[in-house]
Amino acid sequence: MGGRKKKRSARFAQDHKSKREMIYRQSEQEYGFVEQLLGDMRCLVFCSDRQARVCHIRGRFRRRVWINLGDVVLVSVREFEKDRGDIIYKYNMEEVEHLKSSQEFDYGLLKGGDSVAARWEMEDERFSSLLGGENANDFEGEEEECDIQLDDL
Repeated sequence: MGGRKKKRSARFAQDHKSKREMIYRQSEQEYGFVEQLLGDMRCLVFCSDRQARVCHIRGRFRRRVWINLGDVVLVSVREFEKDRGDIIYKYNMEEVEHLKSSQEFDYGLLKGGDSVAARWEMEDERFSSLLGGENANDFEGEEEECDIQLDDL
């Protein structure tokens, strides 16, 4: 599973991590938080302008950059379709911390302030009960007695 050369190259790569140049938002671009993976290189992204968009993962990311739930990405908003966009950059954790410290965007807003799941929770009470919300304990005190005995079976 690896020998002397494999270990040497792993140590070299760890010591010589290249630092990427920071990319900031420009016009027609928004910071976003990946809410849901839809398949076919598409995902639902909640953007910093409080709008959810279906975004396409660019071809240069295919099999090079893996985008997961909860990742912070840079979205290029399409001029002709404002509810759609393209993911053009994925931020790593160090870059997200730098963006938060420079107050480039509100991470709390993206993480869960007015997210799609929060809106679903407000619209549907059953969804909140599944998550353990206020309605989860409605049936706790109600227990029906069964007249079935194990000996009868």
